[in-house]
Amino acid sequence: MGKKSKKNKEKPAAASPEHKELSKGEKKEVLDTVNQLLEVCSNPVNAAGPKELEEYMKIKALVEKVINLQSGLYTPAVDREKNFPGFIEWLHSNGVETSVVDIKNFPGCGYGLQATKDLKNFPGCGYGLQATKDLKEADPFLTIPRKVMMTTQTARDSVLGPLIGQDKMLQAMPSILLALHLLCEKKIPESFWKPYIDVLPDSYCTPLYFTEDEIKLLKGSPVQSDCYNQLKNIARQYAYFYRLFQNLPTTSKLPIKDCFTFEDYRWAVSTVMTRQNQIPTPDGSKITFGLIPMWDMCNHCNGTITTDYNMESDCSDCFALKEFKQGEQISIFYGARSNAELLVHNGFVYPENDMDRTAIKLGISKSDSLIDKKTKLLTALGLAPSRMFFIYSGKSL
Repeated sequence: MGKKSKKNKEKPAAASPEHKELSKGEKKEVLDTVNQLLEVCSNPVNAAGPKELEEYMKIKALVEKVINLQSGLYTPAVDREKNFPGFIEWLHSNGVETSVVDIKNFPGCGYGLQATKDLKNFPGCGYGLQATKDLKEADPFLTIPRKVMMTTQTARDSVLGPLIGQDKMLQAMPSILLALHLLCEKKIPESFWKPYIDVLPDSYCTPLYFTEDEIKLLKGSPVQSDCYNQLKNIARQYAYFYRLFQNLPTTSKLPIKDCFTFEDYRWAVSTVMTRQNQIPTPDGSKITFGLIPMWDMCNHCNGTITTDYNMESDCSDCFALKEFKQGEQISIFYGARSNAELLVHNGFVYPENDMDRTAIKLGISKSDSLIDKKTKLLTALGLAPSRMFFIYSGKSL
């Protein structure tokens, strides 16, 4: 939602349409590299430290090799701002009222990894929603019907349907399912969601885009290991699906079968990671995930959750968390996330974060000669022998 994008210096320029096919030799080299990637990502590393960094650099080198080999297959970037009018028209044609809000670029209100060096030079939070009239606290400002959302259900009804029925990973991990759904729709010119996809950022500030120098800025922080693991997990997923698309007959009709690049996959994963939200299934029996157009352009601030799902109207309703004057940016509260969680999952940090915290694990030492008796006593009192405690830097207790 909002500021999660940045110019990706590593991304090669998009190739012209006539250079969209890899040679047999290039395809073989990509497959060989993907096989190496899967092998490295499948090896467990038991502790943080030099070995973890060594593994990360090995994975990153293989990922960069895949990116370079696939440089002629990338989807050309689009001009988001030029596509905003078509996006708004699409929303209106599907019953979304936008008279209370407008899309605007807001510089200087958000911070990414660069903030650890110089807050003044960071470009800001990018596009967000601006109030076109005064709003009081709890005033409704945006209602989004289910029919314009990309959800796990629309994924099952799409060209991905047959594969979902066969693949346990897609059945168990809705975020991955949404990412592949988004990628498939991006490759379909007549997709219902094309106006929405055309206004999404072309890259992000998530750890999947971090350079080696940016990763080094996190030395000494537990977040560094989280960033290592994120790249490792996504690289493993990519290698798994790349091989699956090459070998499984069910994937023959997928629009991404012959152009499934790591660059596109990390874009789709980052889009879902930074913009997905929980919504109920149509029958209300379960909670699933979805992408909510327009609402996902709201940026973050301190407050409380003010978005709810109305099962009667089958819409997501968003209410102002405080008073907003005409011309001000309308922000929402993403949830009780620390700056570490915001950086890893959203690609930014929030200096005024009331929910910022650090975790400390306290418990009985395994070398304690009385560990059994102490554990028994704590259990009788309803307490865990070991647990995490959080120290907050803001107002929260």
